[in-house]
Amino acid sequence: TIGTTKTIVRNSRNRPKIALTIMRENTSELPKSIYENFAALTTREREIIGLLVAGLTKKEIADRLFISSGTVVTHTKNIYRKLQVKKITELAHLVDLFDMK
Repeated sequence: TIGTTKTIVRNSRNRPKIALTIMRENTSELPKSIYENFAALTTREREIIGLLVAGLTKKEIADRLFISSGTVVTHTKNIYRKLQVKKITELAHLVDLFDMK
């Protein structure tokens, strides 16, 4: 937030008597939209989303992609954080919303 002070009333000695600070939102720091975050997902993250929504376990995804289960967990955490979801059902809803299949 950015503020600027504007003088409203001056006294007999021409000194500020009442001042008003006007605050406005700094729009350069607004968060990205979920759509922008969805569009910015990596190829691997999109691949993992497809497999998660298809019902595969993290172990099955790891085996299929030849990566460790820990790597799948890390990708999943990053996906959830980027898309601001907490559950697989919310992720599936976004996949439907953005028509990613």
